[in-house]
Amino acid sequence: MSLIRYIFRRFLSALLTLLLVIIITFFISRSLPGNPFILMITRPTLSQINRYEEAVEIHGLNENLGIQFLHYLKSIFTNNWGTSWSVAPGRNVWSLIEPSLLIDFEIITLTIILSYFVGKKLGTVAATKLDSKQNWFFRIIICIFGSIPGFVFAFFVIMFSIGTPIVHNLFGIKSLFFGDPPTITGLRLVDCLISGNFSLLYDTLKHYTFPVLILSFQSITLISRHIRASLIEVLDQDYIRTARAKGCTEDDIIKNHALRISMIPTITAVAASLPNMIVTLALVEKVYIIRGFGNLLIMSILYVDYNVTIASMTILIIIVVSVNFIADIIYASIDPRIRYE
Repeated sequence: MSLIRYIFRRFLSALLTLLLVIIITFFISRSLPGNPFILMITRPTLSQINRYEEAVEIHGLNENLGIQFLHYLKSIFTNNWGTSWSVAPGRNVWSLIEPSLLIDFEIITLTIILSYFVGKKLGTVAATKLDSKQNWFFRIIICIFGSIPGFVFAFFVIMFSIGTPIVHNLFGIKSLFFGDPPTITGLRLVDCLISGNFSLLYDTLKHYTFPVLILSFQSITLISRHIRASLIEVLDQDYIRTARAKGCTEDDIIKNHALRISMIPTITAVAASLPNMIVTLALVEKVYIIRGFGNLLIMSILYVDYNVTIASMTILIIIVVSVNFIADIIYASIDPRIRYE
């Protein structure tokens, strides 16, 4: 099977998955008890009941679920997500999601970069020095940090930081005396670099430090474990023995032969762990008072804001499906055997 045909088949599979999950998400979200307009009734008076029924009718919540779903599909294709009903009443949903999504994108990108380099190093050492003290030390550290939930670790960091100057740098995405950079790309770090505002760049990185480190501990554990297990298996293959017999150094064997193949299951694991990473980040954002995408999703569910909830879930699904589709393409480019199977 050619690479183009393989990509096309994976693309169709991704579209089908996306459609099915969107349908399931819509009907599950609409089956939640209550709606945001029920909060309008503080006392069961006739005027309040009439206002409630009028709001339900205006927003189409009294229509058949099938009709509501068709309106929702139309809003997706026209990029009209509607307005918020309870999280930020009257505000456009996309204007709420876009800045929060960009904050999470920066944090997750920094997390993946840090986790990749540290996890690859730890996994390689653990696989190539099986009987050394370094191997046992790294395995114990990986096991400990991998078993602590991110939000628990966040609380521990805050508890041990109380009374120290570092506590003032924990919350939010910037210090109070700093403004926002000019909006060029929407990404704070990139906009700070382009505008030359290096003091704000440093301040933003300082606020990102703890969320990135907390997320990285679990990601480093995941990556290092997969690389270690894959390297141990790959280093026992016949072509590795042949490379050693030809006089290749151990570093060349690991970098040029073994590590590339070992990255395939690692890419799978990282792509599959993205939803869990976003959920963990949402809890960390609640602790550190960061108005990110995960925090917004939790708020929309708590306030039963259908428009924000469904839009956020749809975008999250699109991200997850897209990441897995990109991962499939990377598999095929790294290992040609995949597209022939």
